[in-house]
Amino acid sequence: MPALCHNCGNAVPTGSAFCPECGAPQLRVPSPDTRDVVNAEAEPLQRYTGDIAWPAAVRSAALYAVPAGVLLSLLSVPLFDMLWVVAGSVWTLRGYRRRAPRAPALTPELGGRIGLVLGLFAAVVSTATDALSYLIERFGLHHGMSIDARLQSGVQAGIDRINASNPDAAAQLPGLFHFWLSPEGRGSLLLISAASAALSMLFFGWLGGRFAVRFGVRRRRQG
Repeated sequence: MPALCHNCGNAVPTGSAFCPECGAPQLRVPSPDTRDVVNAEAEPLQRYTGDIAWPAAVRSAALYAVPAGVLLSLLSVPLFDMLWVVAGSVWTLRGYRRRAPRAPALTPELGGRIGLVLGLFAAVVSTATDALSYLIERFGLHHGMSIDARLQSGVQAGIDRINASNPDAAAQLPGLFHFWLSPEGRGSLLLISAASAALSMLFFGWLGGRFAVRFGVRRRRQG
């Protein structure tokens, strides 16, 4: 349906800037760009803090922390187990760029912050998996004696290494060695081990985030 002139009321051809009858200029309201509408619907409003879209970052970290934490707990290999955390950080940064394509460009510092979130989530998942495994093995499968024997032998092996390096250690620290061999001491060592593992996950998550931005995500975006 053709528009009507606001001055004389006659029909004005579509796209004409002036009325063909009276010559009055016509008001035209530009229609919204459909591409902007599609993009606004496809990408929800993000909350940017420190140039990071944290809702997208937290969702990506939570998603990839689950496999990283479970693999770290069940397939722990000395000197290689933290590679799961590094890989989780790399995939977290990839997922973040997909979830927030219009977010500001990442720097290694920002990537390290997102990697810390991945490391924190991975530490929670790994610790929970370890605790659940211990509970199932001790109370579900009734392997409490074998668990205690493994812990006892591990603590004794550590004490033997200390005595081998310092023969006077047993005489100097008899109370400490006795505490380590007690149930309370073994529990304390488990907590210390879990805390050390959590700190390692935070560090390697931060390192993996910086690595992902420096050598991966940023280059792909610039290309």
